[in-house]
Amino acid sequence: MIKRLWRGEIPLWKTFWFYGVLPQLFVSIFNPILVKILAHSIVIYMIYIFALCILMGFIYPVIIFVAIWRSAGKYAGRKIWVWLSKVSVIAMVVIFLLVVSISALSIYLVFVKNNPEKNSQTIERFLSYDEKYPYVGFWKKDCSDCFGLAIDKAKEGKYSVSFCGPGGCHEPGTYRLDTTIVNDPLYRIIDKNNIVVKGMDGFTKYKRCELKE
Repeated sequence: MIKRLWRGEIPLWKTFWFYGVLPQLFVSIFNPILVKILAHSIVIYMIYIFALCILMGFIYPVIIFVAIWRSAGKYAGRKIWVWLSKVSVIAMVVIFLLVVSISALSIYLVFVKNNPEKNSQTIERFLSYDEKYPYVGFWKKDCSDCFGLAIDKAKEGKYSVSFCGPGGCHEPGTYRLDTTIVNDPLYRIIDKNNIVVKGMDGFTKYKRCELKE
């Protein structure tokens, strides 16, 4: 089947929808659920993420790009479907290259540039708690999550906001710009243990977890 897919011998509609769109849709729906289940074991979590990145992030997309392009070349129906399929492949390749570039940069920032001892399970000991900086802490959407935002003291009365996961934390200032939080339109303070942060998907509520007394 893989050989036929690679050679473009499977009908265009089936290649595009059944082998192209459906697997990506499946992963996008069930991956967050699996991540939350597997996150209780860091080793299994990292193996799963690594395998998913290699398979769905590199190998499978390349196979599908080639399969759709070749299948479109053999399609004997209306030419508009041929052109739409090829334009879709070009668009997906561009997005694929952007994602790979961003992922490579993220890996560099987390695994190469950062302290390997600093991650979502150890970040608490690295935070600089200070009465003058009441929002220092590790903030999560849900305290059962294995990732979240590490808000720490920065220069000039500002805070650094870094993303932390089991694999490590971003260097302060590389994930989000340093901020005062107060009077910053990207942040809304609900109370001392609940804030709302604006991201690409709009505002998201975070609660402070593992508070240090």
